[in-house]
Amino acid sequence: TVLPIMQIFYAMSDKGCPIEGIADELNWKIHAQMPTGCHIAAVLVSVDLRGRSIKVWNGGSPPSVFMGQRGEILHQCESRHLPLGILSKEDFNGEAEVFQWEEPGQLIIYSDGLLEAEDPEGRAFGSENMFQALSHVQMKDRFSMLVKSVCRHLGGRPGQDDISLLMINCPLVRVSERPRPELVVEKAKGKAKGIEGFIEWRLSFNLGPEKIRSLNILQLSLDWLHLMNIRRS
Repeated sequence: TVLPIMQIFYAMSDKGCPIEGIADELNWKIHAQMPTGCHIAAVLVSVDLRGRSIKVWNGGSPPSVFMGQRGEILHQCESRHLPLGILSKEDFNGEAEVFQWEEPGQLIIYSDGLLEAEDPEGRAFGSENMFQALSHVQMKDRFSMLVKSVCRHLGGRPGQDDISLLMINCPLVRVSERPRPELVVEKAKGKAKGIEGFIEWRLSFNLGPEKIRSLNILQLSLDWLHLMNIRRS
């Protein structure tokens, strides 16, 4: 579903467009050109380290959480909008929420597939388990700890829905400093089993004749590789 709009997102991001404009353009593209009923829950984020501010547009996704160094929840950016593609251009609202942090922390963004991951008895992982996994570990260990907790909850089975997780470190810096936001990413080593790592993944396309004629398949593949931070060795 997201493939046709990835090029728009990358192009507008590279030009430094504000997320309000990106959200508006993506919504119009999906609403006008996608089949009826097609929509995408999304979170768009812009982090200004010099100004210690975060701008978030949340449409239909779980709350994005800003967690302090000690595990306390300092702010939550709730979903204030419908998913992309539901509203017309005239009815769409691209206004983003702005939050400023006064102490170091992490912005944690995740999909509903994480909360809805079920154990063998059918019990969802839920936000309580998520916060419990995050609250008593150092910031640098939160990503791996949450992944292990979800894998343990799943009991070695795949999730019912896709699971996305992103953490952005937000330090306190002097105005003269210009560091880049640090993404917390762990790479899988081999085939994961149980709680020791990640489930092996693969990428495949299922496209009909019309899509094959209208889309640049090579560019779509390169976009996905870029998204996963995979480079040619």
